Amino acid sequence: MYSVRYRCVVTAGISVILLCCFYMFGHYYNDDKHMALKENQISGHHNAYDTGLKDTWNDRIHHLQKGCHQSGKKDKYKIKYQQTHGIFFQSMKLNISVCKVAKAGSTFWAIVFLIVEKGMAASKAFSIPRHKIHAVSGGLTKSLPTEHEQLKTNGVVVSRDPYSRLFSAFIDKYYLLRFVRNAKSLAKSLGKGFFMTEVGKCGYNVSFQDFVDSVTTTALQGRGINRHWSPVYTMCRVCDVEYQYVIQQETLTRDTEYIINQLEISNETKTTLTRMFHGSGTNKTMAGVIETMWSAIDGPAMRACCSNKLAYFMKMWEGFKIQGYIRTNIAFPLSTFQGTNSVNVKNITNAVLKAMSTNPLSSTERKTQRRQALVDAYVGMPKRIISQVQEMYKMDFYLFGYDINPPS
Repeated sequence: MYSVRYRCVVTAGISVILLCCFYMFGHYYNDDKHMALKENQISGHHNAYDTGLKDTWNDRIHHLQKGCHQSGKKDKYKIKYQQTHGIFFQSMKLNISVCKVAKAGSTFWAIVFLIVEKGMAASKAFSIPRHKIHAVSGGLTKSLPTEHEQLKTNGVVVSRDPYSRLFSAFIDKYYLLRFVRNAKSLAKSLGKGFFMTEVGKCGYNVSFQDFVDSVTTTALQGRGINRHWSPVYTMCRVCDVEYQYVIQQETLTRDTEYIINQLEISNETKTTLTRMFHGSGTNKTMAGVIETMWSAIDGPAMRACCSNKLAYFMKMWEGFKIQGYIRTNIAFPLSTFQGTNSVNVKNITNAVLKAMSTNPLSSTERKTQRRQALVDAYVGMPKRIISQVQEMYKMDFYLFGYDINPPS
């Protein structure tokens, strides 16, 4: 049985994953009167957005360019371009390229490019399972084979607080086992066994601290870095490529809407995407979120370490609690799922929706719980490992204006 603190740590990052999932698979309103009101509210904000964000874009680009001209920091930086591989979503027709930054909205941008470049219907694009999006959008990307090659379009780089990005990567890839072989390899190297739940094993007993220590150590040794936690500076060649826009994951909705409004696409497409930005429909999208998360359990490597699907659902349930969709005092409905073949997407969705509607939390309560969980994730982490994080992401902290100290 895992500790209360570790359960909070490992499940909290699911909040970030779920935010992206809800954001990516959101449905716009079906009620015409409500949608008309919503569109009027949205359009009324455009001028304010345009005026205020122009200053924001200028400040971000100025800060980026100023930092890039200070060669001393770059020359002393230990992470090199050769350790990672930059990929860009690109549309010559729309004159835009977006650096593909994993764990910072890259899946959403894949959907946007499918709609605006390939002409895919929004309903179809947003219905593609999250784990299949990048394969479908593969033809819309390009790489930069040389260090000083330019994009030949307007460039967009997306940043995210490195502490938050690392935690999100751990939850998605190690705790929820999308990188199940990596998790197994790390556990084996540390002499650790399976992660145990109330109903049996599910995954490997690798902590967030173990993960951070491993990925930062190997990166600072000059070895290859997985793009899901590679520094944005090296992956997007921030100081070599000319960027016109800097999006921050922390203001992703606002920033992305602004970029979309600059594109030469039809008003209908802009409206469709805007509806998605501002729609609610949390309950309507829950089935898609659960289905996407549930797909991780199908592979043979996954079944070998988590044969009990109920154990995996218990992990998901704890994540929904930390996210603020389920009150912490609502117990997991264990008795409901102890029957044969009862653990499936439909039953799981029904259970989650019931828990959500029993005693919903306010947006302020959800935000507080998410933040506290991120803070808890770094409490007690050795200074040696924190120093490695600070060194690995030194240029990201500096160029994008993030606090170099752990969340507090």
